[in-house]
Amino acid sequence: MLSVMSLIISNVTASKMYDIELLGLNIVVPIGTSLFCLSFLATDVISEIWGRQHAIFVAILGLIARLFTAGFFLIAISIEGLDTYVNQEAYQTILGSSSRILIGGIVGYTTSAIIDAYIFHYFREKHKGRNLLFLRNNISTFFAYTLGAALFVSISFYGTVPNSVLFQIFTGNLMIKWLFALLDTPLVYIIRNIALKRRLFDFKG
Repeated sequence: MLSVMSLIISNVTASKMYDIELLGLNIVVPIGTSLFCLSFLATDVISEIWGRQHAIFVAILGLIARLFTAGFFLIAISIEGLDTYVNQEAYQTILGSSSRILIGGIVGYTTSAIIDAYIFHYFREKHKGRNLLFLRNNISTFFAYTLGAALFVSISFYGTVPNSVLFQIFTGNLMIKWLFALLDTPLVYIIRNIALKRRLFDFKG
C-alpha cells in the first residue's frame, strides 16, 4: 500500500521542480522524488521478509496503478465540464503530465524496481547468517536508483532542455535518492522487526 500510494502521488507531482545547493552543486529536483523513495523502502522490506517474487509482484502492482491512474486522468481531462466550470486549463495542467514524463516514469520505475529486487535477493542469499542487511539494502537501491534516474531523465527531458540542465536534473534526482537510501536504512530494520515481532531496535540480520 505504501509503495503504490507513494508512486501515484510522486507521479502527479513530478512535473514541478525546484533547485537546491547540495555539496557545493546547484541541482534541480522533481518535487515527487523524495516521496518516490518510499516505494523502494517498501520493496526492500518485502524482499527481506518474503523474498524476491513478492517484491516483484508489488513492483508490478505499482506499474498497474500508474497506468490506471494515467488512463483515468486522461479520461477525466477529456470529459467536458459544466459551462460554469472555468478551471479546465489548470485541471489539465495539473493532471495531464506530458506523455514523455509519464513514459519516463513508468519505464524508470518498473525497470529499477525489478533490478532492485533481483540484486537485493542475490545479496540476501549470499549474506545468509551475516549481519549485512544494511549493505544489501544500499547496494541494491543505489544501483537501481542510478539506472532508474538515467532512464527517467533521458526519456522525459532529453532534447527539451539544455544538456547542462539535463545533467542538473539527473544529478539532483540521483543525489536526493541516494541520500534517502542512506537515511531509510534504520527504517528497513525497524519495519522488518515489527513485521517479524523482533525487538524494535534489533539491527542484526
